[in-house]
Amino acid sequence: MAIKEYKRIFLDLLFPIYCLGCKKEENYLCDNCRQTLKINEIYFCPLCGIEQSNARACLTCEQKSFLDGLLVATDFKQPIVNQAIHLLKYNFVTELVEIFEEPLKKYLQKNKDWNSDFLLLPVPLHPKRLRERGFNQAELICTLIKKISGNELAQPLLQKIQYTKPQAKVSQAQNRWANISGSFAYNNLELTIEKINIILVDDVCTTGATLQECAKILKNNGWKNVWGLTLARG
Repeated sequence: MAIKEYKRIFLDLLFPIYCLGCKKEENYLCDNCRQTLKINEIYFCPLCGIEQSNARACLTCEQKSFLDGLLVATDFKQPIVNQAIHLLKYNFVTELVEIFEEPLKKYLQKNKDWNSDFLLLPVPLHPKRLRERGFNQAELICTLIKKISGNELAQPLLQKIQYTKPQAKVSQAQNRWANISGSFAYNNLELTIEKINIILVDDVCTTGATLQECAKILKNNGWKNVWGLTLARG
């Protein structure tokens, strides 16, 4: 506990708590700026990324996409969203996940594709990356969703077996697919999966390569209905 407390004091000195919108001190998001956070009104095909009227794979991609659909709660172009995710991931300010509670709640309540039976599966980190960061942001998001909607967390069905370069540091889309290919493996658990819906959870979807790779492994191991959910689209 003492180590965690010292770490928190150190981070507070380096990164003082202030509103990401108006820069007022004391809170990461003041009440006024909280009202400016908008949920996503746009749907994207989870493979080609084309805008469409629903969250499912488009007609062109439905036979090629391992993800059946993709839900994206907010817009990464919002400066507050961009800053919050960056500080959460790279500056280890885990409290920032809480500012997404209200937007996620509104988005899930509004979204007709959201399923109360979805099992939440966070995209796993490689053990080395987990030690470096100290937490998995996807797990934090899953915990938040469970608090909002009551959905249960799935057993650890996937593991990251290759220590890859962070996707955000890989420039071209084709390189991102190559970077993540073969880096996950399936945990052979004794489960009855015929009627179970599962949703992969991560912070940001850019090319969709990570979610597609995870979904491919799940589909290859018998899972029929696999969706993705992210806070934002990069």
